[in-house]
Amino acid sequence: MKIEKLLVMQDGLRPAVDFASMVEFVRSGGIYTPEIIQQHKDRSEIIVLVRFGDDGTLAIHDGHHRVGSIWLSGVRDYLDESEYFIKESTYTRYNTPNFDIGWVTPFDPRTEVRIADFGDFKRFVVNMAKTDIPGAIDYIEKNRSVYSRKRRYKDIRGMVADFDFSCTLGLVKGDHYAKTKTVPVAINSFEKSRSRYGCPCEGTPNDEGFARQNSAAPTNR
Repeated sequence: MKIEKLLVMQDGLRPAVDFASMVEFVRSGGIYTPEIIQQHKDRSEIIVLVRFGDDGTLAIHDGHHRVGSIWLSGVRDYLDESEYFIKESTYTRYNTPNFDIGWVTPFDPRTEVRIADFGDFKRFVVNMAKTDIPGAIDYIEKNRSVYSRKRRYKDIRGMVADFDFSCTLGLVKGDHYAKTKTVPVAINSFEKSRSRYGCPCEGTPNDEGFARQNSAAPTNR
């Protein structure tokens, strides 16, 4: 599966501490197989792609960091068949809440994306829906801007090109993958991140982001 054909559905990458090691993993020949994923407690699935029946578009539902690390590795520009599975959907389904499956952050993938960290919002709405589904639906519509943004990137190339590597992972500039003219930094060396998501830059996503925007919502910390 060619990575450049996949639509992204997230407004950027979280500057995760382990992103550097993910890139190194791929550069060393690593593949995100189910066996590899099962070794990580925070991941239970391989990369999830979605095909929209409306027009056949393929998009990344879950796994933007893994797809980004593959692209940045410079060793391959495709997903191995063992790294992903495809589920079928429609734009209407994505843009409609479904409390039965915990889908409480609806958006229109054609014009919108979700932010990288929406966990607090999701937990808050799921708890509300246990006793007040109409209220939860109303809350989602009135607070859509908390978890979604207007689309800035079409594919992973644009997303990683806008990623602040120098701040979050200490990557050294160079000419790695320069032939694409989309990735301005090299994956030549890494240094330990100084906090959970790298250095504490202004605007870095974190668990308290939603709480700052909406004090009525608990952070469950």
